[in-house]
Amino acid sequence: MLKALEIVLIAMASVTLAQPTTTDAPSKASEMLTNMTLEEKIGQMTQINLELFYDRETLALDEEKLAYYAGRGVGSYLQSPYAGGQSPVDNSTGWNATQWRGVMNQIQTATLNASRLDIPMIFGIDNVHGGTYVQGSTLFGQQICASATFNLDLVEKMGEVTGKDTAGAGMPWTFGPISDIATDPRWPRFYETFGEDPFLNKQMAVAITKGIQANGDVAACLKHFLGYGAADNGKDYANANINDYELLNYHAEPFRAAVRDAQAKSAMIGFNSINGVPVTASHKMTVDLLRGDMGFDGMLVTDYNEVYNLKDRHRISSSNEQSVEIATNQTSMDLNMVPNSDDFIDILIQLVNDGKISQERIDESVERILELKFDLGLFDTPVPGEDLVDTVGQQADQDLALELARESIVLVKNNNSMLPIPKEATVLVTGPSADNMGYMCGGWTTSWQGYQNNIPYAGFDTILSAMQGGNGTVVQGHTGVNIDGSKADDYDASIEAAKSSDYTVVVAGEHSYTEKPGDINDLSLAAGQQEYIKALAATGTKVILVLVEGRPRLLDGAADNVDAVLVAMLPCTSGGVAISEIIYGDVNPSGKLPFSYPKYSGNVPLVYYHLPSEICTSETNIYEIVECEMEWKFGHGMGYSTFEYSDLVVGDVEDGGNVSVSVTVTNTGDRAGKETVLLFLSQEYRQYAEPEVKMLKAFEKIDLDAGANQTVEFVLDSSAYSYYVPQIGEGYNSVSDAGATMKVLIGADTECDNDSVNPNQTNDSAFQERRRRRRQEDEPEVNPMCGAFEI
Repeated sequence: MLKALEIVLIAMASVTLAQPTTTDAPSKASEMLTNMTLEEKIGQMTQINLELFYDRETLALDEEKLAYYAGRGVGSYLQSPYAGGQSPVDNSTGWNATQWRGVMNQIQTATLNASRLDIPMIFGIDNVHGGTYVQGSTLFGQQICASATFNLDLVEKMGEVTGKDTAGAGMPWTFGPISDIATDPRWPRFYETFGEDPFLNKQMAVAITKGIQANGDVAACLKHFLGYGAADNGKDYANANINDYELLNYHAEPFRAAVRDAQAKSAMIGFNSINGVPVTASHKMTVDLLRGDMGFDGMLVTDYNEVYNLKDRHRISSSNEQSVEIATNQTSMDLNMVPNSDDFIDILIQLVNDGKISQERIDESVERILELKFDLGLFDTPVPGEDLVDTVGQQADQDLALELARESIVLVKNNNSMLPIPKEATVLVTGPSADNMGYMCGGWTTSWQGYQNNIPYAGFDTILSAMQGGNGTVVQGHTGVNIDGSKADDYDASIEAAKSSDYTVVVAGEHSYTEKPGDINDLSLAAGQQEYIKALAATGTKVILVLVEGRPRLLDGAADNVDAVLVAMLPCTSGGVAISEIIYGDVNPSGKLPFSYPKYSGNVPLVYYHLPSEICTSETNIYEIVECEMEWKFGHGMGYSTFEYSDLVVGDVEDGGNVSVSVTVTNTGDRAGKETVLLFLSQEYRQYAEPEVKMLKAFEKIDLDAGANQTVEFVLDSSAYSYYVPQIGEGYNSVSDAGATMKVLIGADTECDNDSVNPNQTNDSAFQERRRRRRQEDEPEVNPMCGAFEI
C-alpha cells in the first residue's frame, strides 16, 4: 500500500466508463474487521468537516490538526471550505479538479500514514446537479428541471457526467440523488427533488443513480430517507404526518427502485420526523423498512449533525451521549455525520465499554463501511479518477447540459401563438432574474446557499446576454424591480422602454436558497414583482413572463395579464441560451410540469393524485363540487407543434398480469416537435381505502416530424394496478381488487366520465368548456383519450 500519493494528469480524448468489480468486497471487509481494535472501528464510523483543519478564512491546511484527526482513525470527511461563499483571502469561489485532487491527496496521505491497516478515508460532497463544488465542472439544471424533461436517457447521462466530474476531482462519493417526494411547494428543498409524482420520481431516481455509479469509482447516496419532502407546514426539518399506506406507495418508491434496479451503494437519513419520531431514531424506518423490506445492504449515513439534533432540535434525548446511544441502537445507521468535532468517537467507545451498545452492532456498520471502500477500489486507488481530470467540464458535457435545459423549459401559456417571436422585433428584457445567473442556478451551486450574482459564472449567458447575442436582434435590458419586489433605480426607464418595445420578456422569481434559510411565510411571488408585471402589460407591449424559481410561487392573477408564460425553474448556466432559443423559435419547447402549479393558497398542499374527497366547491355555485383549480396541472406543457391522439387500444389482463395499451400520436403542426405521452390509471372503486383520482403509471417521450405519426405501446404489469398493504416490517405485499375497473387516461388534462368510458368526451360539458377555453386562448389542443380494463 502506498503511503504517499502523487497527482498525475493524463489527457484523454474520450473516456470509457468501467464497471465496478464488487465480488470480493464483503470477504475482504470481513477479514479486515477481525484485525481491528474498537477504537479503529469507531473511527471508521465517524465523518467530520474538512474545515476543522482547512480554514476557509485563510485557505491554509493545518497539517497538525489533519494529523490529529487521521491519528484518531476518522474514516470519512465532507464539505468544501467554499460552502459558505467566496474566500476572503482572494475572492475565489472554489477549487478546480486539479486543486481538489491535491487536497484529497493531502488527506489520504495523512490517513494512510496514520492507519495501522492502511484503511483509506472516503470523502463525500454535495455534487447534486453536476460537479457543483468543482470549479469548471459542467452544471446542469436542478433535479426539478431534469424531471421536467421526462427524458430518462438525458437524466442518466446527467448522472454520468456528475459521477465522472466528481471522480475527476478525486472524490468517490456524492450526496445525491435527492429521492424525496415533494408534496408541499412551500418546502425550500422543492427544487432539489424530481417533483410530486411517485412514479416519475422512481424512474428518475433509477436513471440518475445508474449514471452516477456508471464509472465504478463513485457511489451515489439516496437522500433523504424518508418522508422529508412532506413537511406538515412546508418548513424545512419539520415533522411529517404520513400513514403507512402513503409511506409505502408514495414516499418509499423512489428509494426502493433505486436500491433494487440501480444498486445504489449508499443512502442518507433525513432531518425530519415521521409522526413525531425522528427518522434518526426510527427502527421502523431504517431497520424494518430500509434494511428488511427493501433489502438495502449499502452504507447508511446520517445527515449533518442529525445525531446530536436528537437533543438540540428533536428533544427526545437530554445529552449527546444519549443521542448516540439512541441512534446507534435504534437505527441501522453506519456512518455518523458529526461534522464539528471528534467527540463522537469518545462517546461511542464509552457506550460500548459500558455495555450499552454491543460489539456486534459496531461490527455490522463497520463491515458495510469497509465493503463500500473496497467496492469503490479505494484500497488500491485512494484518490480515484486521475484519468478523468481533463474531461471535467468538457464541451460534450456542456452540450448535454444545454440539451437538458432546452427540454426542461415548460411553455404553459401562449395566447394566440404569440411565441416564438421574430428576431428583428424590438425587445425589452427586464426583471430581477433577467441578468442574474446566481438566481438561475439556485442553492447547492458553488456554495451551500448558491450565489445572488454572476461572480462564479463567467463565460455563461444570462437570459439578457443570450437574447442580445443573436444576429439581428434589437434587445435592451433594464432591471425594473428587485428580487424582493422593491423598485430598482431604473424602474421608470424600464416602463418607458416597454412602451416602445414590441415584446417585453420579464424574468421574475426568487433569490437562491436551500434548507432553513429558504423557509417562507407566504408562497406568493413578491407583491412588487406582480405589480411590475401588470404595469408592463398595461403599456401595450406583448409580455412574456419567465419564471425562474425553485418552487411554484403563487401568481395571484399576474399570469392573466401576460401573453405567454415559460416556467424555467432553475436551469442554471445553460438556461439563458435555452430560454433565448425557445423565445426566438430556434428550439421547440417540450418540457412538462413535474408538479401541480397551485393557483390559490387554500389549495396548498394538494398533489394531482389526491383522494376523491379532497375536492373544492365551485366559486359560482356552492352546491357544485369540482376539482380544485390549479394555475397549471401536473404534466401540462405546450410546444410550437400540435399533437393529436387517436386509436386508443386497451387490452385485457393477460396471463401473468400484463395489460397492453397503445395509442397513435400525430404531429398536426408545421414543424418537428417532441411530445411526452402520459398514461394514468384511475381505479373507480377500491374497498381498502379511497383510491387516488388518478396516478401516472407510464410515459414515453417521442420526436415526430411535422405530419408524422407514431403508435406508442405500453405494457403495464400488475404493479401498475396494485398497491402495497401498509405492513412495514413484513415484506412488500401488493394486492389488487379483483373485478375492479381501471380507467386508462392518456394525456395530462384527461378526465373520464364516471358512468362511461368515452374516448372523445364530446358530450361532457366540462370537456366542452375546456375546448372553448383552449380555442379562446389559442392553446394547442390535446385530444384526451380514455379506456378501461377489468382486473
